Amino acid sequence: MSERRTLELDGIEAILPEVDRLTAGHVTVGSWTLAQICDHLTRSINLSLDLPAATEPPTREQAVYRRFFFRSRAFPEGQGLAHPSQEPDAGLDLGMAVEALRAAVDRLAAHDGPFAAHPVLGPMSRDEWLLFHARHAAHHLGFAVSL
Repeated sequence: MSERRTLELDGIEAILPEVDRLTAGHVTVGSWTLAQICDHLTRSINLSLDLPAATEPPTREQAVYRRFFFRSRAFPEGQGLAHPSQEPDAGLDLGMAVEALRAAVDRLAAHDGPFAAHPVLGPMSRDEWLLFHARHAAHHLGFAVSL
């Protein structure tokens, strides 16, 4: 059985080439399929764009979590879903999930308006959100291993 990969993505532009590479043949070593991973990433990106824009400064706890997150190169392990709507559906079509992720990444790349606050990390700048989504994708795509 394959083991989970340690994956680093340089930015959001590296997400889709990695997904495309995996669609050629992969196994997953976690509890989600690649389609579910793509669905979860799509939902996370869309939430950062679609929820109301952050208007309050970060709480002290959020500021601490943010400093820890951005000083670390890896996504924290063992985190639960930050928002209940991030739970991926079962039985998803991989092609459709990849296309939805492609649309979400394109939308994120083009977005220059305000962003929602992250439930744990609080309000973040555009650059922080882009880094967050790249690290989040690397974390989850590490559970898919090329054949």
